[in-house]
Amino acid sequence: MKKLGLLCLTLVLALGTLGVGYAMWSDTLTITGDVNTGEFIVVFDSQYDNDDSQQLDPSEERPLERIRYRYPRLDW
Repeated sequence: MKKLGLLCLTLVLALGTLGVGYAMWSDTLTITGDVNTGEFIVVFDSQYDNDDSQQLDPSEERPLERIRYRYPRLDW
């Protein structure tokens, strides 16, 4: 009879330990922060074309071009 009581007590403690472990394991963990993936810098330093009738002035200020649809996508 004493061995049966010890076995029941051991099972109750084991199940309690498993319950506490599961409760700690299934707890929600939230991590907040900033992610930097890199930079995209384009520099055009030698401006030329195949047309000899026009001269390009590299010091001339030109508006920056906006890059649209940077990510792969499908437009219908």
